[in-house]
Order: sequence, then C-alpha cells, then structure tokens
Amino acid sequence: MNEAEKWDALTYRTDRRGKTRHTNIGFAKRGKGDVINIKFESLPIPNENGEVWVTLVPYNPDYAEEGNAETYYR
Repeated sequence: MNEAEKWDALTYRTDRRGKTRHTNIGFAKRGKGDVINIKFESLPIPNENGEVWVTLVPYNPDYAEEGNAETYYR
C-alpha cells in the first residue's frame, strides 16, 4: 500500500485559550474496491452538542501525537 492510500484519523478540540488542537485517534486505509477501513486506537469524545467528528488527513509519518491543528492546515 502506498502512503497516498493511508490517512490519519484526527479529532479536534478548542483549549481554554481558544487554540484548536488535534488528537490522532487512529488511521484509515483503502480496502478492496471503494471501501475505506478505519482503525480506532482510542475513542473520540463527543463535543458540547453530543456530536463526534473524525477528520481523515493524508498520512504524515512525522505527525505529533497531539498538537496544534496548524500541523495539518498551513
């Protein structure tokens, strides 16, 4: 599998200072056909509205385990 077919699974939260931070909770990879499989290494926590959002971003072997959202969105 090439790295173009693998993604990091992230959740985002805003800290007390208003800064958006991400947490890597697993990864996704392309399966057979049009299937994308997601492996959660931890479970996301719902936001204040009870919603759980998971964002898939291209795999980055140099990601920080937890850090600033600017790591992915420059």
